[in-house]
Amino acid sequence: MVYDDHIGRGRVLKIAIGIMALVLMMAGGAGATKFIRNDATGGDCTSFGTWNAATKTCTMTADLIETIQIDSNGTTLDGNGYQTTGAGYSSGYGVNLTGRSGVTIKNLNVAQYYNGFYLLNSNDNYLIGNKASGNVYVGIYLSGSSNNRLSSNNANSNFDNGIYLDHSNNNALSGNTANSNLGHDGIILYSSDNNTLSGNTANSNPYRGIELDYSKINNLTGNIANSNKNFDGIYLFSSSSNTLSGNTANSNNGNGIYL
Repeated sequence: MVYDDHIGRGRVLKIAIGIMALVLMMAGGAGATKFIRNDATGGDCTSFGTWNAATKTCTMTADLIETIQIDSNGTTLDGNGYQTTGAGYSSGYGVNLTGRSGVTIKNLNVAQYYNGFYLLNSNDNYLIGNKASGNVYVGIYLSGSSNNRLSSNNANSNFDNGIYLDHSNNNALSGNTANSNLGHDGIILYSSDNNTLSGNTANSNPYRGIELDYSKINNLTGNIANSNKNFDGIYLFSSSSNTLSGNTANSNNGNGIYL
């Protein structure tokens, strides 16, 4: 008999996120939000960084304690190694993209938010070289978001999952790490199809390294899922027509690869 809590997990996470959003609206938000827009000052960009109108790039020059919300398509947020830090459960999202496209976010550290990076109905965006750690639920969360590229991001030591794709298709995840997340998995795909996972590392998570639930036609190549503590390295549940090649899944407490 195989025990797991995958049934309903996607729904539970959605409900929790919805409740969190309602709480924030009723309370007026967990704190001020910094907005990035394609205007003369980049929205609020010049209050914490420099704005290049020609390239539509905001480059951070200081740490923040507020959510960063991207309000214009085709903009770039260069964290420049700086960090935005929340106050845990009541802090909403570190970076919020809702209905955005063509946005690049790079070199930014996000910690101690409800979700670190949150993409909702946002397509054709790029997350490169960011860090998401110590967030209450997920380091990098995609919901209903397609054709995004996540590369060389670090989503370690979050309190639930490292990277979560929920009803998100045709995304490419390459060279990311999702290690030592405290609640569940390193990387999970829930009802998410036609994604490519290549060269990612998902080690030492309490449940599984990489998990696919109700997801099909995904391609997993050259990923590492070692030493996950209670279950499997790579786990597929009710998932069909996926391709797994050249992956490593050693020293897990359960199976290496389990279908």
